[in-house]
Amino acid sequence: MSGTLLVEGGKEEKQGSVLILSWEYPPNVVGGLSRHVHDLATTFAKKGRGVHVLTARTPGMLPYEKVDGVEIHRVHPLHPYEDDFFKWVIDLNHAFIRYAGELMTHEHITLLHAHDWIVGTAARHLKSTRDLPLITTIHATEHGRNHGIHTDLQRKIHEEEERLTRDSDHVIVCSDHMKEEVKNLFPAAEACAVIPNGVDLDHGSEPETSNDDGYFFAIGRMVSEKGFETIIHTAARMKEEERDFSVVIAGKGPLLDDYRIRVGEAGLSGMINFVGFISDEERNRYLRGCRAVLFPSLYEPFGIVALEAMAHKKMVIASNTGGLKTIVKHEQTGLLFQPEDADDLYGQVLRVMENRQQAEEWGRNGHKLAESMFSWERIAELTWQIYEDVRLEAKVAGGAQ
Repeated sequence: MSGTLLVEGGKEEKQGSVLILSWEYPPNVVGGLSRHVHDLATTFAKKGRGVHVLTARTPGMLPYEKVDGVEIHRVHPLHPYEDDFFKWVIDLNHAFIRYAGELMTHEHITLLHAHDWIVGTAARHLKSTRDLPLITTIHATEHGRNHGIHTDLQRKIHEEEERLTRDSDHVIVCSDHMKEEVKNLFPAAEACAVIPNGVDLDHGSEPETSNDDGYFFAIGRMVSEKGFETIIHTAARMKEEERDFSVVIAGKGPLLDDYRIRVGEAGLSGMINFVGFISDEERNRYLRGCRAVLFPSLYEPFGIVALEAMAHKKMVIASNTGGLKTIVKHEQTGLLFQPEDADDLYGQVLRVMENRQQAEEWGRNGHKLAESMFSWERIAELTWQIYEDVRLEAKVAGGAQ
């Protein structure tokens, strides 16, 4: 940090603003968290609410800019290229604390909203030193991602999550499954509300371009918890039976090269195409052109991309796990199969291949569900109501003004 605060000079906000802390924010997109924070913040701004986002610096991006009404502040940790991830996180939090302290001398911040453990140290420090209420959204837990705590790093992250949820005035999670998980792992998180992720529904008016011999589509980080091995096993059976099956799988991650090698060695290159990282525009093109979308996750707190598929009126085939099973209602808005069960996935894929009309009906039902329950306008209002409730509680208790 240069020590110079870059904000619009002379502007005083009549209403208090929220300061959102998130280590990733577009164009830095690692997972669903980045898009969630962006869409929530921009929806707040559209409604005339003051919102600042404090995030990590992205190469080529300005340290401060105002986009779609959202004031974005990007800071470097002291050692931006630190190889030790946990040390990098500590450095980033120190930079957040320093910058936020300067920001609050110019802006009327009345509430903090932290997203996941990476920004937890800064959020807890600002809450205690500035006497501000703190809301935290937990998007996933280290225990859930790894089916337990097995390493020292995982233990450290788990402890950071525990401290953050304990010190928050209110915790937000995206599904009933996640609420149960958080309450079991962190009993001190007494106030916990379920507010689902939202989805951009503008895609619903775009033309459908799929056809009877189209491909299936899947997208996610190339990590074991996303379950892409199940698709590989299903494709192998399709090949044995000489069925005309193809799937495009998008995303980056540590297992991408391994998956590509395994597909090649199994002779499945003509069926499975791992295309790597794609832009939002490319993702939308793949969604429009596919016949159905596959989500074979072993662990999925919510499943935002399943909602994006529904926004395109696409049929969804998903693992019967986590938040996915709350979005996808079997034989109503899509099809469910048991996680890691390639035979079950094979059977559900065949149903789609053999009955396009039924699949399209389920796709339309999914769009109706997304439209009624998961618009960003609705999600933002539910979130802002929690802000107001927590602000009121703080004022009653003689805390934040």
